[in-house]
Amino acid sequence: MSQRSLQQGTQGIWVILRGGGECLSPAQLPMSVVKSIEVVLPQDAVYLAGSNIDGQVVLTLNSTLVDPVVKVELVGRGYVEWNEEIGETRDYSRDVICNNKADYVHKTKTFPIKDNWLRAGSHTFDFHFNLPPRLPSTFNSKIGHISYFVQALCMGREHILAKKRLYLLVQGISEFRQRNLKPTVCRS
Repeated sequence: MSQRSLQQGTQGIWVILRGGGECLSPAQLPMSVVKSIEVVLPQDAVYLAGSNIDGQVVLTLNSTLVDPVVKVELVGRGYVEWNEEIGETRDYSRDVICNNKADYVHKTKTFPIKDNWLRAGSHTFDFHFNLPPRLPSTFNSKIGHISYFVQALCMGREHILAKKRLYLLVQGISEFRQRNLKPTVCRS
């Protein structure tokens, strides 16, 4: 390399030093091993709680990748935040902020890689997840949200090389409500 040298930095990351000793991070390197990573799902699908999610991860490489980890995750989580009002005794000189968060689902599938290397080109990995039967619906407001996503990751030697997140629409269903509905009689 003219005016550049290759040096192993901290945590085993190889960096290229420019002529003046300036370090380049992996993101600044001229060409990444990973060209792209995509999550392929049926377009505009709404998933019911308890249903299946079938899709593919498509990984395209510029060059050979040794010891890769390719995985896909299904994640569902919620967050809410609000101002607590305490009636007549409220102290208006300070805000009382309350919040809560919840994880509804977190599943991971790591794909087996034959001979622990992938050649340059496109690689397709099929995946299948079952949504739990009791989930709240996707929701978004000023005070909080419930979101679900499928995330594909490609890692090499414990470093994330590429990541793609695709948000899902999930419609929750309530077995409790269906079981306990009683006919209502209206009288005038």
